[in-house]
Amino acid sequence: MATSVSEWYSGRSVFITGGTGFIGKVLLEKLLRTCPEIHAVYLLCRPKRGLSPSARVLEFFKLPLFEKIRSECPEVMKKVIAVEGDLTKEDLGIVEDVRRRLESEVSVLINSGASVRLEADLKTAVDHNTTGTLRVLNLATKMIKLEVTFSKS
Repeated sequence: MATSVSEWYSGRSVFITGGTGFIGKVLLEKLLRTCPEIHAVYLLCRPKRGLSPSARVLEFFKLPLFEKIRSECPEVMKKVIAVEGDLTKEDLGIVEDVRRRLESEVSVLINSGASVRLEADLKTAVDHNTTGTLRVLNLATKMIKLEVTFSKS
């Protein structure tokens, strides 16, 4: 029996790395707009320019990309939970209680986090784009409800 994307995501929790980047924001908007019954979307996010991860998420919700959601179904934005962390840190820099929550709740993992800085030195690029993916996979092995993983790597 065929299931629509919206039905499939209903009640599921999703963990996204790279959710604050260009592709990640587009993905987030599409999920929130077309899958209103999604349970939660966790975004791995580091502090930047003096803003906490939660403040960064609130800021990008002001972008024109999210206008339709703001006007038609603003309540779905409450389902987005910023998870402070970083691909370059051990255990993604996620505190233990949050990591346990992810491990027990997430059923879909989308790894779109990467360094796209062309001027980055090799060590930094490898740490972000290779070792970072390994760290995400290590977390995925502990997610007891995990059904699907996507990675752009």
